[in-house]
Amino acid sequence: MSYRIELTPKLLGSFLTDAIAQIDMQCSTLHNGVEYGLCNVKLQFKDQALAETGKKLTEELLIAWLLAKRLKEHGCGVSSEHPYPGTREKCDLVINLPSGDRVWVEVKHAWKHWYNCDGTAGTSINYRGYLFGDASHPGTAHDFDKLERVSAAETEWVGVLLIGFKSKVRPMNTDVQELMTRMQLNNRVWNLSVSKNWFDRRNPEFGIGVWFWIRKVSY
Repeated sequence: MSYRIELTPKLLGSFLTDAIAQIDMQCSTLHNGVEYGLCNVKLQFKDQALAETGKKLTEELLIAWLLAKRLKEHGCGVSSEHPYPGTREKCDLVINLPSGDRVWVEVKHAWKHWYNCDGTAGTSINYRGYLFGDASHPGTAHDFDKLERVSAAETEWVGVLLIGFKSKVRPMNTDVQELMTRMQLNNRVWNLSVSKNWFDRRNPEFGIGVWFWIRKVSY
């Protein structure tokens, strides 16, 4: 019998991080002898997501959809692509915890250096845009800003879940620290509740990082 934790805002970051690691392990279909891995989550789950949602989901929305499934199994009510009041923007996950708390969570990917299932290494010229925003991408930085506009009438908590693909030669910790400094997250009372990294099982020169920040809306 599986053990089900009673989720609270304090435990949410660890739960989401563990779920990301489990999703990574589920991306196990072989391509030329190499497992897909989390960086190819779309290849692993796109058909299932299309069948169940009727939508072709991006990587971030696909991860949010998979996380929603796990959250529901732990007694949470979950709304995906929930509208922000007064705008056309949507929040990836709105989670009603068994504790009675509500948390709005945005999911972001940052692609710095990853191991493809064809055995090659991938990099992206848009990497810094994934964090700080650029002409084509609002970036993780924008998520902190828009979540702070959500009122206490809508939710008690807001959170940002960042999933990064990196390597030993191209790590991300310094970049994440730069994001926190530039956005003044400590002064804005964002708590980095989880920071976890693990090696890519398919090639230990590469890795995955997960960071989760949470903030109480009453501040």
